[in-house]
Amino acid sequence: MQQADFAYQDGNVTCMGNLTYDPKHGDSQPGVILFPAFEGRKDLFLEQARTLAEEGFAVLVADVYGEGKVGTSIEESMGLMMPFFENRAALRARVHAAFDAIQQVECIDAQRISAIGFCFGGMCALDLARSGAAIQGAVGFHSVFAAPEGLANEAITAKILLLHGYDDPQVPSEALADFAKEMAAAKVDWQCIFYGNVMHAFTDREAVEVDMGRKYDSVAHKRSWQQMVHFLRSL
Repeated sequence: MQQADFAYQDGNVTCMGNLTYDPKHGDSQPGVILFPAFEGRKDLFLEQARTLAEEGFAVLVADVYGEGKVGTSIEESMGLMMPFFENRAALRARVHAAFDAIQQVECIDAQRISAIGFCFGGMCALDLARSGAAIQGAVGFHSVFAAPEGLANEAITAKILLLHGYDDPQVPSEALADFAKEMAAAKVDWQCIFYGNVMHAFTDREAVEVDMGRKYDSVAHKRSWQQMVHFLRSL
């Protein structure tokens, strides 16, 4: 297993991503861009990258905030996220920089690249698809669905999978209706799997803020991960 920092650029900003792959799977592996949740590139996502690399995928953990910034509290993480949440054009440029970077990795088949993301990272994966990037698929775990305002979508060619807790108060099931209309209008191949009695951040073992609707669920975590791997293999 190889795992090391991987720097790439978005204009004048240096993004400190992380590249993980297992050489035993050859030199033309499918690539996956992993967009972290609102904390940024914390250890949990490097661990997830290793797990996915064991399945034969080369994984770039993206650095959306630049310079390797990581939030150490909910308040700090929100402070890092909100400028991109409020400026989706800047977010589109930042996620596309990760897509441009992963295509240059020698062990990756540039024609077989997908994106996955968690919470805010799920929105990043969806916005990469909305940008018209030539990715095969986009997977969002407990994602934010909201389309960017004032920023038109390009033709979406990616297939999309959403993995969502039905009891997520931060992104309630009703929010899916607008997303469904958006995808239907764009004639996108998309699907959503709901997990009953499951809240937000269900893949994060450190999510214990039940009063904020954040709660880890080991069963939903396992099921959603299996669904994601199956989806990526089917592309």
